[in-house]
Amino acid sequence: MLLFMISFSYGSGINWLDFNEGMRRAEKEKKLILLDIYAQWCHWCNVMENTTYSDKEVVHIVNRYYIPVRVDAEKYPEINRKYNQGGLPSTVVLDWKGNVLWGGIYVPPDQMKGILNRFKSMNEDQIRRIVLKNREKKIKKLKRLERRLKEKSINKGSIDKIFRYIKFKFDYEYGGFSGAPKFPVRELPYFLALRYLTGDKTAKGMLKKTIEGYMKLFDPVEGGIYRYAVTEYWTEPHYEKLLKDQAEVSILLFNIYSLFGDGRYLEYAERILSFCKNKLYDKETGLFFNSQGADIVDDEGRLLVPGEDFFIYGKEKREEIVRKIGYGPNIERDIYFPVNALISNALLHSYGYTGNVEDLSLGLDVLERILKEGFTENGVRYSPDRSSFLLSTQVYTVEALLTAYQLTSEKRYLELSEKITGIVTDRYYSKKLGIYTDLKETGFNINRISFIDDIITLNYRFARVLLKLNLFTGSRIYLEKSRDILKRFPDRYGSVSGLAYYLYLYPPLAVHIIGMKEERNEYIRKAFKVFPYYVYPHFIENSDLNFIKKLGYEPQKITSAFVCNCCVCFKKIQDKRDIKDQILSIFSQYIPLEE
Repeated sequence: MLLFMISFSYGSGINWLDFNEGMRRAEKEKKLILLDIYAQWCHWCNVMENTTYSDKEVVHIVNRYYIPVRVDAEKYPEINRKYNQGGLPSTVVLDWKGNVLWGGIYVPPDQMKGILNRFKSMNEDQIRRIVLKNREKKIKKLKRLERRLKEKSINKGSIDKIFRYIKFKFDYEYGGFSGAPKFPVRELPYFLALRYLTGDKTAKGMLKKTIEGYMKLFDPVEGGIYRYAVTEYWTEPHYEKLLKDQAEVSILLFNIYSLFGDGRYLEYAERILSFCKNKLYDKETGLFFNSQGADIVDDEGRLLVPGEDFFIYGKEKREEIVRKIGYGPNIERDIYFPVNALISNALLHSYGYTGNVEDLSLGLDVLERILKEGFTENGVRYSPDRSSFLLSTQVYTVEALLTAYQLTSEKRYLELSEKITGIVTDRYYSKKLGIYTDLKETGFNINRISFIDDIITLNYRFARVLLKLNLFTGSRIYLEKSRDILKRFPDRYGSVSGLAYYLYLYPPLAVHIIGMKEERNEYIRKAFKVFPYYVYPHFIENSDLNFIKKLGYEPQKITSAFVCNCCVCFKKIQDKRDIKDQILSIFSQYIPLEE
């Protein structure tokens, strides 16, 4: 068997420091900083480590003229969000006060030498001028964003305009947006699904073509979805498998299965979750590791086998390679609460679709561990060993809590959802921007980063959470806060803005099921499988008179489902056999909600 192993001079002696120590040293010595932001799963990080950072001349220049600082993007998301240049690795030259002088992503050795030599030869006045120039650029970008976030009127034409843009950018042959690389993003398929449900049949073919593209990133041997494709054809994948992607894509596939009934979507969703349970679940902590890396590296980070020389093989050859070299693809054995909230939500969806009680139990157990180990008066921490509080962690946790509440009817999950949401509205709101952001902690970085949700996407997700809470509690304040966010969405933010406008004009549906406890499970699971991204089943026992009254209903002699949005009730359903068709038919008659 031919086995390609990369053998570069490794361990060549760059004296990397952590961020805090590096900043102290740089300020004391008045030296520039070379900042390397990487991730354990990142292929190009492995390549750069084994080429650029192993080049003897680069090592010499860095150690003599710079303070070298290395940051794990996953462990320190606040530093990553502040300094990331749009992907990984991020290579950044800073002054001794932490101001950005230059930034890029992967940098080959010769280019790196030129960059390092250029900046090391500058005097303080030249550096100060670059800092001021970059600061002016940043201020202009922020002001431009502030203008784009001004309140605006939203109407059906706003959605039509987004769809025209999407159709212009769409790849009609291979799905997704034209060009390369291609990522299995969640927002585009959901937008196309809503467009299809509300009467635009052209969106159906676009949606199916896109999902077919995503499925080409599936690992047929051990399951799981690769992070992205290098080509426009959804081929030549980058082989890292991030827990976040597994959770998001599996939930997406469950939802698209609802619409078209294609059993492959359900099968792939389940096999993605099987990969997570088999490869990423840590029995010791009861939580999930963050990723499986793209390559095989040894304990010192030496690149032994690139992903393209491993994942192309079948099961037997992969096992043979692992036996020969004594290593398999690297498992990033770190625990982070936000992505565990996402996988908890995915496992709960699996139960909703398949009735797999083991997935229900595991999903709830993961959620309970997040709450036990991470929940504080300041919200949910980022990880077991770091008290960093980020908006994404709070939003993903509330999403999982609300799904748990839907499937179990345990009010504690609803109460915790409201509590964390209250923390977000109290502590994360930016009066200057009119949206929610953790920029006070992270600084403001307008670069879009491919492996995390940007601030606009997080606000869309939070607006959706607020609408769900409005439907489940009857509290108008959640509706008002949601609509306040949605009115600020930029009109040139693609699928995310389109989804925001759908939330505003065509709010999600609640299916309030009032009746006998013994009928709960059957009713809930039938309603959950309609389209859980936008249809929210909610069971209330007949005996819970106060809650029924609070939501504006009465106890029912026969278990009944009331299908309503935030403002209008459409149907009362008593025959659960055709509940899906009755609910989906509402979308074709949906009239946009006006102010």
